[in-house]
Amino acid sequence: MKKIKEETGFEILLQTIGYALGDQEALEKIYNYYPDDFILCNHHTQFEILSLVAHAALYIGTSLHGSITSNAYEVNNIIYNVNHYNKIDGFARLMDRKQFVVYEAKDIYTTFASMGKLNKSVLENNIDHINEHFDKMAQIIEHPNKKEKKIDFVALAEYIYRSNQIEIELNRVKPFEKEYYLLNEKLERTDIALQEINKKYEEVLKSTSWKITKPIRFIISKFK
Repeated sequence: MKKIKEETGFEILLQTIGYALGDQEALEKIYNYYPDDFILCNHHTQFEILSLVAHAALYIGTSLHGSITSNAYEVNNIIYNVNHYNKIDGFARLMDRKQFVVYEAKDIYTTFASMGKLNKSVLENNIDHINEHFDKMAQIIEHPNKKEKKIDFVALAEYIYRSNQIEIELNRVKPFEKEYYLLNEKLERTDIALQEINKKYEEVLKSTSWKITKPIRFIISKFK
């Protein structure tokens, strides 16, 4: 982040998208390490946060909502998907921006650097998209009764909701993973020990001494 600031002259604002998940505390720790390099924002309303994202030169964050907002306002963005959330990867694929999703902090700068190299190709792609949209407009004018395939926003919302629910459930059971593995290892050791006992029991039943002492065991059983 400091390198990006040095190269671009951008002021780096540390602003959480929401205040419910403890993100503000994490940003405060970063600020305490680099008070002269970053500006710490706090106590902003949702509309003020939206305005900051909409007018930013670049958005870097871990939030899906931040990614959606920055894309909506055509702000360059890099998503740090530190928790490997499927919903973030799915949204990036939908927006054709998978190359701007990173999973390690060390990859943020290299991804930012690649944005400069991609500017020309992005412009060319935008021109292609504009031409494509004009072609679609011409087709609609020529064939007004032909229905255009639309994005199913309800299905998209359900997909994001279900992905979020799955992540909530995974986070809920995560504290019990270690206990599960320990119990599973204990069960495996018990199973191995039981197999050893059964093996020794079979060996005793097949032994000569067991067969020889069979009459003695029979007589003893009669006196019990």
